[in-house]
Amino acid sequence: MTWDTWTDWHNDLYNNSQSDIYKRNEIVKDFIVEYLQENNRDLNIISMCSGQARDILPTLVGNKNNNNVYLIDTEQECLDYAKKYAEENNIQNVHYLNEDATILTTYANLPKADLLIFCGAMAHVHNDVIGHIANSFKYILKDGGEVIWSRHAYDNNYSIEFNQIYLDNGYESIRLHSRNMDPYFVCRHKSITPPDLDRITEDRKSTRLNSSHITISY
Repeated sequence: MTWDTWTDWHNDLYNNSQSDIYKRNEIVKDFIVEYLQENNRDLNIISMCSGQARDILPTLVGNKNNNNVYLIDTEQECLDYAKKYAEENNIQNVHYLNEDATILTTYANLPKADLLIFCGAMAHVHNDVIGHIANSFKYILKDGGEVIWSRHAYDNNYSIEFNQIYLDNGYESIRLHSRNMDPYFVCRHKSITPPDLDRITEDRKSTRLNSSHITISY
């Protein structure tokens, strides 16, 4: 099946309770709710490649804290959907950035994130890129900040391998959803060491998001 726009893709898959995308998103939302309950305070939340923000925004409906939420995506139509949803559900302090979320300079003027969400954009990530991504996330996160991310993978062993790469790059695994019958996994990691800034500098020539893999660059 093909879609003409990302809006069509969202509407087709996120509105279908039988789709893997819908089911994965329900688990992602559960991870986010768990994080919000454990961190009941004002938070800075950044969603990379946020799309229509169907993961983070529903979890904030009725939340009484003074959170700042930054949605970053190159698709303005998706951000317009998110804005309408936030306004209809009285979710305050949501900021919409129609920019490239895979360039670290996009975050230069944003506050460091308590929680970083990166779900649905790593369908074809190669193992040799994951360590670079994990290190780059720390540039965006506060000390001790967390990242919730997901990946579609039909080989369940990917989740074990990717989780280990995060552990090797200075993260603590808080929660991992991975089942043989599910063609995706969802991870929650906490940063426990600072970023390797020399490594980020060395990676400036990295390619950005494309059809085969993703890295994060300047």
